[in-house]
Amino acid sequence: MTDRVQLDSNHLAMMAAVRAERQRQLEKWGVQRHPHGTGSELAQVLQQQWKEICDANHAAGKDDWLTIAGEEFMEAASETDLRKLFDEVVQNAAVFVAWGEAIIDEIRKESNQ
Repeated sequence: MTDRVQLDSNHLAMMAAVRAERQRQLEKWGVQRHPHGTGSELAQVLQQQWKEICDANHAAGKDDWLTIAGEEFMEAASETDLRKLFDEVVQNAAVFVAWGEAIIDEIRKESNQ
């Protein structure tokens, strides 16, 4: 049960940090609307390469956040369908939140040593 409580507090801390950063972005830049820039042939090639790297790392028991996030990012970068792109952006956000939670956990463990 301790892990569950820690996960929840890490999640809350991460979401508060994301909310604060979004507020800073809105104050600095206002609401932004840009082209998506996704779906290029290069992005599709890179997405396949990142997937292969990520799968190889996983098979070798060497998962790391950067590779997982890169693979998720390239999935979004190669997408052209708006609904699928939205799903990929949500997956990217979830991976980055999980990564941030892991960092918070590591910081808390360092502080307790």
